[in-house]
Formats: sequence, structure tokens, C-alpha cells
Amino acid sequence: MRERTALALVCAYVLAGEIKRSAHSGEAFGTYEVRIRPYGHASQNPNNPVFVRLIHA
Repeated sequence: MRERTALALVCAYVLAGEIKRSAHSGEAFGTYEVRIRPYGHASQNPNNPVFVRLIHA
């Protein structure tokens, strides 16, 4: 459960940053998806080293 909470917090933080940085919401969501996709894929495999670093950061 902690892993999902950590991932949700990272996603929210990245999305907030992209919304602040972008002039248009479409641009913000597009950039957000590109940045967060690797973390989403890594979260599908809890043994992935990227995901392990994410939850222990």
C-alpha cells in the first residue's frame, strides 16, 4: 500500500509542477505523461530497481 501512496504523491507533485510551468493544460498533461510514464511502468514490477529507489527515496 505504501508503494501506491508514494507513487500518487510523486504523480501529484509532477503534475502540479507541469501545470505551473505550462501555459496550456493540454501541454501540461502531455509533458506530465511523458515524465511519469517510466515510474508507472516501473510500479507494475515491484522488483524493478527504479521502483525500489522511488519508494525508498
